[in-house]
Amino acid sequence: MKTRLLAGAAGLAAACLAFAAPASAQDIPESITISGSATLVTDYRFRGVSMTDKEMAIQGGIDVAHESGFYIGTWASSIEDSPLYGHTEVDIYAGWSGEV
Repeated sequence: MKTRLLAGAAGLAAACLAFAAPASAQDIPESITISGSATLVTDYRFRGVSMTDKEMAIQGGIDVAHESGFYIGTWASSIEDSPLYGHTEVDIYAGWSGEV
């Protein structure tokens, strides 16, 4: 498990660099904000159930937001091998944030 976790962390770091390197401040319009995160947790729990069999997990996400309030993003975490998800859970979300 530790070897897979280390390989996952290296893969996430490489992916973050690949996405970050090609873009420069001139290429992205001022109306768009891009942010990201990477986290190493001791146990990924969802509604009180360990998704990693009480082992460590690597998690990360990327968000793209427009000044109009619309946003889209993705979040991923390593998990215990399962028939439904495999070794990784990936969530994609979008929405709007503003005053009504």
